[in-house]
Order: sequence, then C-alpha cells, then structure tokens
Amino acid sequence: MPRRRKIGIFLAITFVASWSIAATFIALGYAWDGPMAQAVGMLFMMPPAFAALIVKGPLAKEPVAGDLGLSLRPNRWWLVAWLIPPALVGLTLTVSAALPGVDVALGVDSFLEFWRERVPPEHMEQFEREVRGSGGMDPLLRMLLQAMVAGVTINAIVALGEELGWRGLLHHEIALGFWKKSLVIGVIWGVWHAPVIALGHNYPDHPAAGVGLMVLWTVLFSPVFTYVRERSGSVASAAILHGTLNAVAGLPLIATRGGSDLSTGLNGFAGFVAIAAVLGLLFLYDRFVSAEPLMTRRPVRSDLSLPEGT
Repeated sequence: MPRRRKIGIFLAITFVASWSIAATFIALGYAWDGPMAQAVGMLFMMPPAFAALIVKGPLAKEPVAGDLGLSLRPNRWWLVAWLIPPALVGLTLTVSAALPGVDVALGVDSFLEFWRERVPPEHMEQFEREVRGSGGMDPLLRMLLQAMVAGVTINAIVALGEELGWRGLLHHEIALGFWKKSLVIGVIWGVWHAPVIALGHNYPDHPAAGVGLMVLWTVLFSPVFTYVRERSGSVASAAILHGTLNAVAGLPLIATRGGSDLSTGLNGFAGFVAIAAVLGLLFLYDRFVSAEPLMTRRPVRSDLSLPEGT
C-alpha cells in the first residue's frame, strides 16, 4: 500500500474518531472544567493508536511492532525523555518570574501565601497542615517527584494512545528530513487538538486564540519528540516524554501568581521559551557532540519526499 494512502486512511480514522468524541461531549452539554473532562480527554487520545494498528495490520498487512517502533529495550534516551519535562518546568518558572506582574512561589511559606487567595478560609488550616506535613520539602518539588512517577508509568501508557500515531505510524511513513518531518507531524498533532482547545483545554481564557497557539506549540515541540524517538529507536521514549509532560503540565501554574494562560505555564509564552531552549540544547548536542547528526542529515527519497528546492 502506498505511503500516502496509509497516511490518508490513518488521518481519516484518527480525526473522525477523536473529533466525534469531542462532538458528543459538546452535544451532551458537558463543560470542560467539569468532572467528565478528564475522562473524555483520555478517550480523545486513543484513536491515533487504534488507527495506526488498523492501518499497519489488517489493511496494509505490514510489520506492526517494528514499523511503529514498539521496542521495549530501554536505553539512555528513555531517561532523557523522562528528564525533559521537569527541566521544562524549571525553565518555565524561571521565564515566568522575569515577566512583569508575575510572581513565582519559592518555598513553603511563599506557596501558602499564593494559595491563601484560592483556598476557602474554612479549608485553609487543613491545607496548610498538609503542605507543612511533608517534612519541610518544598511542595512543588514533592508534587514534581510524584508527577514524574506517574509520568513514566500510567501516564506513559495513556500517552501511547497518541504516540503510536504521531511518533509511530507518521514517523515511519513520512519519509522527509528531520525538520520537514517534524513540521508536518507538528501541524497534524496541533490541528487534531482543535476541538478540545476550543472547549477550554490549555487556554481556558482564550479558547479561540488557543487553537492557533496550540498548533504553534506542537510545531515547536515536535522536533524534540522526533529527536528522542529517533535516538532511542522506540516509540516508548516519546510516550514517556508525553506522559511525563502531561503529569507535570499544571505545576508551573500552581506555583505562579499573575499573568494569563497566554503568558505563563507550559503552553504560554514562558513555555514556548523553555521548549525553544531545550530544542537549542539538543541541536548543540547533535551538531557538536553526536557522531551521527540527525538534524542535518539528508532525507531518504521516497514517494512522499518533496522535490528538490521546496
């Protein structure tokens, strides 16, 4: 089966299934900030995996495990994938602290001061007892460690629902160079998010602008995913990165006061800067340290390659 046809069928199944889930959520009158949102969000992530398995298995009758990168042999790039999200949290908080009108909580007392405005007075005493009852550990650090455990376990399994599609089937079938492949996957990945972004996911105060910003965010982040996926030789590294990212995503907002969803947090301006910094570090590694560069390697020609000069 030609690559273009496989990609087309995969995208049709993925978008129809995921967007139908979002449409049903809207038709039933649920709000994205309600209790159903998390369950629907997880369900929304599953179609890319099912579509990839259907296309590679019953339709194309091609090797599923190898083509989708289903290798479970750990290597150091799994660790790199796991450590990128906490690095992004630290960088995002650093950038946020430099923004006008934004404060970042450093330490237990500062954290409690931030949350005194958000926690109902009748619950504040219990909240403070729980925060201070962690042996003096910074509450943000404690939550970060807990999130990283969730990220590499249950969250990674859930994230595989997306990654078997993006860094599995598309990564294998789009035979372009590093940057063009990352761009194409990044655009698809971002546009696919459109219904849940419009509902208020990631940009609750700016859902319309958030749709476009999410595409820019995924385009910027996509090369990071491509790099760890390619270096590790396994889609598992992308699932670990994605799962841990989802687990830690709310932490910069928990420890930040001021700003908006456009400026602070991993999806705001601060997050864009943080991702660009990580991508820059990977580029420097690839250019000056790696014996086999990926970011400047020429693509293998195929029926999906672009003509010279494009």
